[in-house]
Amino acid sequence: GIQSEIRAPRLSEVIPAKDSLTVKWHTVPEATGYIVYRKQENVAYKRVGIVVGTQTDNYEDKNVSPGETYTYTVRAFRVYNGITDRSSVFAAGVSSTVPKK
Repeated sequence: GIQSEIRAPRLSEVIPAKDSLTVKWHTVPEATGYIVYRKQENVAYKRVGIVVGTQTDNYEDKNVSPGETYTYTVRAFRVYNGITDRSSVFAAGVSSTVPKK
């Protein structure tokens, strides 16, 4: 297995749009991609997306409801010799509210 720990990406912001929220982060050089998690108030985090690509720094979440507040966290992963390593720590969560229509 892989022995080193992957650093957590640093989340920069969540940008609200009409029907979506875009999570932005600073990339981690050793990452192959990122796993995005979302939670609502009083609901546990759940995985909502996987973004592959070392230079990718955002994820657009279109499965959101107007007026609701969501908190996101991101975890980096890498694939090394065909093995997926998810030994990274989670980034600190950031929140935003979807605009009401």
